[in-house]
Amino acid sequence: MFIEMRRQLRRLDQRKSQGFSLMEVLVAMMVLGVAFSTLFGLISGSMRNVDRLQEHEKITSLAQMKLNELILQMNQGVSPGLSGSFDPKYRWQGRLDPLSLEVGPDVKPGYLLFRLRLSVLWSGRSHENEFTVETITWQPHPRESES
Repeated sequence: MFIEMRRQLRRLDQRKSQGFSLMEVLVAMMVLGVAFSTLFGLISGSMRNVDRLQEHEKITSLAQMKLNELILQMNQGVSPGLSGSFDPKYRWQGRLDPLSLEVGPDVKPGYLLFRLRLSVLWSGRSHENEFTVETITWQPHPRESES
């Protein structure tokens, strides 16, 4: 019995040392192919998301920069221009809405309040896109001529 078991172990050892069968190699290649195609599909989708996020970051930065510029002009008493373009692809439009300031009848504040809304517009693949930021800012009252 011990001799018989040794013979069976030798046969198993001989089969193991012969290598992989063709079927095992084909199945392994198929599994690797599915894994790599899935991985490359995920990487491709991630790269598209990165491109979209970079464009969104650029638009946000452009809008914030222009909004700060308009606020600075208003705080200095200058009436800002309310439209323009950053480059051929991106353009912007601003809108000023006066806000009422509730103070006593005899009190005249030295400034006016405005809601400043800035929209960045660009053409996408299928339609016009818009990103809007807004803030509330002030502008000094125009000085009245003293007599």
